[in-house]
Amino acid sequence: MRRVFVSILIPVFLAVFGGFLVYDLVNSAPVVDVCLRLPGDFVEPKEEVGPVKIEGELAIFDGVAGDIAGAWPWFRGEKHDAVSLDENIKLADSWPDEGPGVLWSVDVGEGYAGPAILNGKVYLVDYDQENLSDVIRCMSLEDGKDIWRYSYPIKIKRYHGMSRTVPAVTDKYIVSMGPKCHVTCLDSETGKFRWMLNLPREYGTEVPLWYAGQCPLIEDGKAIIAPAGDVLMMAVDCESGEVVWDTPNPHKWVMTHSSILPMEFAGRRMYVYCGSGGVVGVSAEDGVVLWESTDWKMRTNVPSPVVVGDGMIFLCAGYGKGSLMLRLTEADGKIV
Repeated sequence: MRRVFVSILIPVFLAVFGGFLVYDLVNSAPVVDVCLRLPGDFVEPKEEVGPVKIEGELAIFDGVAGDIAGAWPWFRGEKHDAVSLDENIKLADSWPDEGPGVLWSVDVGEGYAGPAILNGKVYLVDYDQENLSDVIRCMSLEDGKDIWRYSYPIKIKRYHGMSRTVPAVTDKYIVSMGPKCHVTCLDSETGKFRWMLNLPREYGTEVPLWYAGQCPLIEDGKAIIAPAGDVLMMAVDCESGEVVWDTPNPHKWVMTHSSILPMEFAGRRMYVYCGSGGVVGVSAEDGVVLWESTDWKMRTNVPSPVVVGDGMIFLCAGYGKGSLMLRLTEADGKIV
């Protein structure tokens, strides 16, 4: 009799307990949001990229430029080789156990964006999650205090962070590219708005997986960017916002995370860019294609090209894609 009672009681208890667990699971909020992250061909659902023209707002603060020498005005530094030219900086042979002394620190939004430094100021592309806005910040290199901020509304989901580009800065201009490919030019001293290009709306740019990673380039007063949409590359006058030249995109290459690399070869200045379908060299004078190669095709190419010698360009990518070296030569008056 006792065995029968136990054999009935245990299944009933387990059923009741299991039902309680299911009820609690269904009606309780999850502790964390879990997002599956896998490399490959996953494409984020298309989002609204806003109107062509977006109204921004400039805010002025009490920070002042620092009296500190040195410059890092764009991605990879002054010579685009990630090498500092300041020979007066002595590197420490060792650090104390607690690490190097921290002069100042500030909170910023999520992402991988890096700073540009010029004339005692730090420039950063940030994201304000509370107000859903891209924010271009100018801070003091001395103490990190904000000098000015220019923000414009753009809704962005957390997608491995938000901002991930380095702006380009000169004595007169700052040019940035936001996560959803909004290229903005401001007065680098005052933050005053000059112009904006909404690349998805105006040039058919496809916002890359994980958002834009291309860092703008400024040369001779022109912003050099690669929309990789209706046009492959373009030069925009920083003062007026007028397009100086553009490069056709007959192969329909789309934007990757790579940035444009300037280089010299055979007495010609050119811009090297890794699009989704290959690598191209474009004339800095007029945007004409000087050479192209389809030996390197990376849809989500992240690393930017590196010039490692006379006419030699090194390329690499993650996810087991390996690396490749290209050598430029002249043949019959053309670069191949």
